[in-house]
Amino acid sequence: CGGTTHILRLSWSPDGQYLVSAHAMNNSGPTAQIVERDGWKTNMDFVGHRKAVTVVKFNPKIFKKKQKNGSSPKPSCPYCCCAVGSKDRSLSVWLTSLKRPLVVIHDLFDKSIMDISWTLTGLGMVVCSMDGTVAYLDFSLDELGDPLSEEEKNTIHQNIYGKSLAITNTEVQLSTTIIENPEMLRYQQERQNYAQTNAGAAAAATTGPESTAPKVNSVMNGESLEDIRKNLLKKQVETRTADGRRRITPLCIAQLDTG
Repeated sequence: CGGTTHILRLSWSPDGQYLVSAHAMNNSGPTAQIVERDGWKTNMDFVGHRKAVTVVKFNPKIFKKKQKNGSSPKPSCPYCCCAVGSKDRSLSVWLTSLKRPLVVIHDLFDKSIMDISWTLTGLGMVVCSMDGTVAYLDFSLDELGDPLSEEEKNTIHQNIYGKSLAITNTEVQLSTTIIENPEMLRYQQERQNYAQTNAGAAAAATTGPESTAPKVNSVMNGESLEDIRKNLLKKQVETRTADGRRRITPLCIAQLDTG
């Protein structure tokens, strides 16, 4: 890119196949650069804006072509939808199944577009501008297409990456689930700890009390972990500035291995 702009909001496609970056250049023209996950190739752009692209935002849904009433369903390739905002005050919406934008809205604001957010249904979009205003755009299924169900979306992820975003309850599926939040990670760890505890109890019941695992020793080299911690804290270096304020020099305390 050449020059600078006030915001750079890039976005991953919901199928994980493309990363689109704002504020790119192609033959000195402003574009949104499409980066393919396969080999990180940069052969394609979203083009047409007259000034720097400030934000790109993918729709959270993956779509398929809408079937007309009465017509037999035909197998169609799923596609994604991406909105692009620019300093030229215009907004373009692209479908990865089309070579040209689905719609371009010119002079939407008095100043540059700053950020874009799609609704969870995938049919609504909120756009904000540096002029202090917010616009809401409402799309129909006829315009965007039919959104895939979560099951279909998870099937696509499973086929591409071998992992699914679905939260499941079986241990086999849980081990291949992408962890996206701390609650899910904690749940997975609790399930693993529960399984290990049950396995240990079963082993102890069959082999007797003599073969149970030893307790974790809280003593290292003759010193308790609490004494080690206190001694480390005693070594802190304290200085005073010219105005009498205390300054404590940070110490690097390695994690104590408790076996």
